Amino acid sequence: MSKLVNLFDNAVCLNEIFYNVGLLPGWFADIRTAIVEGKPIPNRYDNQGELTSNTMKDGEKLQYKKFDRKFSEDILIGSKVNAPYMFQLDKIIYNRIPVIAIIRHPVYVIGSYQMPWTATLNIANPLTDKRYKDYPFRNSFAKNWPYTKGKKQLREDLERKAKINCQAELWEYFAKVLLQYEKDVHIFKYEEITDAVFTSLEKFAGLFDLSLPQEIPMLENKNDDSRYKHLQDINDAVKLWCPSIERFGYSL
Repeated sequence: MSKLVNLFDNAVCLNEIFYNVGLLPGWFADIRTAIVEGKPIPNRYDNQGELTSNTMKDGEKLQYKKFDRKFSEDILIGSKVNAPYMFQLDKIIYNRIPVIAIIRHPVYVIGSYQMPWTATLNIANPLTDKRYKDYPFRNSFAKNWPYTKGKKQLREDLERKAKINCQAELWEYFAKVLLQYEKDVHIFKYEEITDAVFTSLEKFAGLFDLSLPQEIPMLENKNDDSRYKHLQDINDAVKLWCPSIERFGYSL
């Protein structure tokens, strides 16, 4: 979505640059001034030098670049960060910063966490990442972790189920945060963006009084069971821990 926002003539979205929510208003002002004055700003680019849409898979490098087009002083500035912003959503809303939230069916969110390129993500490692050390995971696999006894295959199976069940609990936690603030958040579904990108961009444009981009890209919906491993474990975990899927129009 951050890459799509940059298609608009008078909008710029930064991909995982600013994490400190308390400083966001000042950062936005600084970025706006830099852009209007024709100075370079930071963003993340893939191995081909294009704005990255997948920092884990396509490669990413922080670079400062100037724009080859002019912007007006009312340019829309956005900042995309995932879980760290979700944990501070109340502060972002308090600062009156409009929020766009992207939600995706939990089976495929959790499926994506099993991919090799996401192995280092903190949210993909909820049992070992210190940021979740105080999170009250309720599933029995997590309560019995770490698994140090038994055959290697059995330990690996239990470790995987512990991780997947924790990932499902975190999806539900974030879903409940969105539902708590749903009047203050504009929710876009991954499935709708990929299947009907023009309609999604039209909706986004309407929120911020923007003109639609001249070129609308084609996107691929990657909610394909054949792409993901351990789907049975994932489905079992989602059934147990993700009741909010129905509130977003999802089902199993």
